[in-house]
Amino acid sequence: MIFLTATVLGVTAVALRSVFSIIFICMMIIGAYGVAMVLSSTAVPLVSLLLALAGYNFGVVGVVIALLVLQRPRSTQPTL
Repeated sequence: MIFLTATVLGVTAVALRSVFSIIFICMMIIGAYGVAMVLSSTAVPLVSLLLALAGYNFGVVGVVIALLVLQRPRSTQPTL
């Protein structure tokens, strides 16, 4: 669930078309993990942070690759 939520965050960050928003959302993920680590009475697993960052990067890179594939010039004209 962490991976899926972070992937959606990555897709929506790219939809904003701002480098600042992409970096800011990534920093917010890390900040939320830091707050959870400080306020939690038990140990917070590092794997959840790594999963969230991997999902975020997967969402960002997935959108960029999809945009590159959609903008690739076609070799033949489409038929109607």
